[in-house]
Amino acid sequence: MIKILALFILLFCQSCQINNKNEQDDSNIIINNFLLKQHSSSGDLNWKIISQKASFNQYNKKTTSYNPNVVIYSNNIPVYNIVSEELNIDNNGKLIKFSRDVIVKILTNQEVDIFGNLLLWEPDNNNLNFKGKTKFKRYNLRSKENLIIETNSVNWNTNNGIIEAKGPIKGKTLINTSPEYLFSDKIIGNTKEGYLEFLNCMYKKENQISSKSDKCKIYWTTVLSPKKEFSEAKSNQEVFLHSLKNQVNTKILVPNKSD
Repeated sequence: MIKILALFILLFCQSCQINNKNEQDDSNIIINNFLLKQHSSSGDLNWKIISQKASFNQYNKKTTSYNPNVVIYSNNIPVYNIVSEELNIDNNGKLIKFSRDVIVKILTNQEVDIFGNLLLWEPDNNNLNFKGKTKFKRYNLRSKENLIIETNSVNWNTNNGIIEAKGPIKGKTLINTSPEYLFSDKIIGNTKEGYLEFLNCMYKKENQISSKSDKCKIYWTTVLSPKKEFSEAKSNQEVFLHSLKNQVNTKILVPNKSD
């Protein structure tokens, strides 16, 4: 936790100047080459915020960082990277708000990005909460998209990896030659264990398969073998269909073959 954030910023900013354009601006200190770090009690680096420009309001004690670049660490190793147009630090660092064009990158061999316009981060309990329309994208080793998920609001704990998202949810996988689609009411999963579950799910493969089930589950590997192509669906991704009470309702469409 940040202790006496105002004092920290005033002592450690590299270049500060008071903006005296009008009475409203008198409360703001402009900070160039802004850098803010948080360390654990054992001295490990928890996270850092870097931006070329920031401002600190002396009256409400709020800090705003413009075009920030944030790195979150685990055991001094970078695990998440967050960028946005603007960042606001409230309540002495207990709540950090990212606004507009927010991108969260998972840096631990998963090649997953999460996009949104509003993200609330609570560093003390490792919660990242996207508000409003949110999009997941996963990439192969050639940086091509192979999984896209559109949803509303995402709650994610980066410490234990548990993630939840509200519907309506639409997923599109691009592993195989024909796109596969998943529609559901809710997602639960774990980014550390590498899986997502689509609840009350409909799975579709155009002109081939249509299936309804209680749960569609996607696994993906977190460490990819350099000897295998990521496009090999069997070795890297499968969709499992589950029904708690009844059989999974599946319709297979077999196209007519001309003589």
